[in-house]
Amino acid sequence: MIDKQPEPIAPISARNYGIDLLRIVSMIMIVFLHLVSHSDLMESIGFLSTKYEAVRFVDTFMGCAVDSFALISGFVGYGHKFKYSKLIYLWFEVVFYGLGITLITKAISPESVSGSSILSNCFPVLFCNNWYFASYFCMAFFVPAFNFLIEKMSFRKMSCLIVVSIGLFSVMQNLPVNRFMYGDIFCTMSGYSPLWLSVLYILGAYLHKYKVHHRKPIFYLFMYFVSSLATFIYKAGIEVVWYYIFGSKLNNITDYTTPTVLLSAIFLVLFFSSITITDKKTIALISFFAPASFGVLLIHENGYLQPLLYGNLNVFYGFNTALLIAILLGLALTIWLICSLIDKLRFVLFKLLRVMKLCCFLENWYYKILDRVLNAVQKVVI
Repeated sequence: MIDKQPEPIAPISARNYGIDLLRIVSMIMIVFLHLVSHSDLMESIGFLSTKYEAVRFVDTFMGCAVDSFALISGFVGYGHKFKYSKLIYLWFEVVFYGLGITLITKAISPESVSGSSILSNCFPVLFCNNWYFASYFCMAFFVPAFNFLIEKMSFRKMSCLIVVSIGLFSVMQNLPVNRFMYGDIFCTMSGYSPLWLSVLYILGAYLHKYKVHHRKPIFYLFMYFVSSLATFIYKAGIEVVWYYIFGSKLNNITDYTTPTVLLSAIFLVLFFSSITITDKKTIALISFFAPASFGVLLIHENGYLQPLLYGNLNVFYGFNTALLIAILLGLALTIWLICSLIDKLRFVLFKLLRVMKLCCFLENWYYKILDRVLNAVQKVVI
């Protein structure tokens, strides 16, 4: 019976290094996705050739990385008080990389950087310089309410909320009649929206609150492969049919809201959260690199660095399939490693500048202003 809810798992203070490892793996997968999507490599490879489909096959298995990264926010956010100081800290990090890389580019090539570019990097949310941060920033103000609801809602009501959310924003959104005829009917923006990140946050918290390991980790890993394979078959099938009927490529067949992509992300979270890591050296490496994941995203996705990172990948299209995929994986690992090390230097600089202390001060100042405003409003209303 659904009324007989499983006992919620109390938030624990011990760090889940499996989830930290997933942060790293997800970010490497995201770099791989960008290598394929931001370059002209796929245009150089024969459409629907064996090599083309092999790269797409690997790319599809990486496609759930962003959803996994967002699910982690809810998974680790459950049972913890949300602090606006951390959000302010992320803002400073976004400005640091956006403005820093822009100023360096202007020093090297003044004509390639306009004054508006400098201004836009000072206000990353207003100008949406990084879609993930802009969407997360919007969602973050609702996190305290999400956490309260997740804590108070019964298993039955919480499960209904999850089913309805997935049914509306994933299943119905991706029905062919909606996807290819009426478009974005529920304004999920193919997953690039605060709405979809909110769904993933709540789902991630749900997985943490009620997760009981009835299955071994290998089962979750197997199901990740099954759901990812289903995504590839669905994508390839529609792509082939469309090409032979209309003689053209069909883009954006799947996105972050696609049900099988979401399932892959869920199974990845369940797999990594269920593995136990005890080796001290492995824990040390994970602890070193995991906090740099967001910095990796900000660095390698910067518009001024993209031509440098992705501009000449088509020179590899003539290599055999196995070697081409190995090169792409190697490049993804290399970019992730370099960006991670850069972010560790940024972390040291922020520590020396006491940026977190400033963020805490700004948070306290925000609450004081808010209290005064609320008191004034209360006097007027009452």
